[in-house]
Amino acid sequence: MLPITSRLDGTSVYLTETPFRGRALAEYGSWLGRVHGAWRDPIEAFEQVLARVSPEDLVVVTGSLNLVGRLLEGKVAGPLSSY
Repeated sequence: MLPITSRLDGTSVYLTETPFRGRALAEYGSWLGRVHGAWRDPIEAFEQVLARVSPEDLVVVTGSLNLVGRLLEGKVAGPLSSY
């Protein structure tokens, strides 16, 4: 996934560790030097990314449904368009 997304124009790639069969940040190797941010805590990563985006941006989260559900659980109190 990283080689594909990193080649898309206008994209920013962020990395995190995931609690379910994930990968430690150190395991990303050289990718750590090519991304816009990396955090151990997925919730902190999501909050940091949401703080950086504008209303015209699209945030795409890849990973397990478990991870995505946990992120949205704490963030979506109203319509997704509010983020």
